[in-house]
Amino acid sequence: MRCVVNSEQLSDLERSELEGMLKAAEFFDLPTQISAPSGAADVFHFRITVQEEQRVHTVDVDQTVIPRPLTPLIKWLQSRRGK
Repeated sequence: MRCVVNSEQLSDLERSELEGMLKAAEFFDLPTQISAPSGAADVFHFRITVQEEQRVHTVDVDQTVIPRPLTPLIKWLQSRRGK
């Protein structure tokens, strides 16, 4: 399922929360691919793309190897689906 968030449409509080999660996860420093070990079955996969001014970064991550600092961002995005 896809979730698109435009930070310009967020409240100041929500925008601040999103920026804080991106900073805490060091999102723009994460590798573009974070994969589960070979042979893992039935693994959810997340693709997160962030555009900030002229920077664009995409991270593909498998559920079983999500870096701890990225977890709050993924949960926040999941909670926003359909909003």
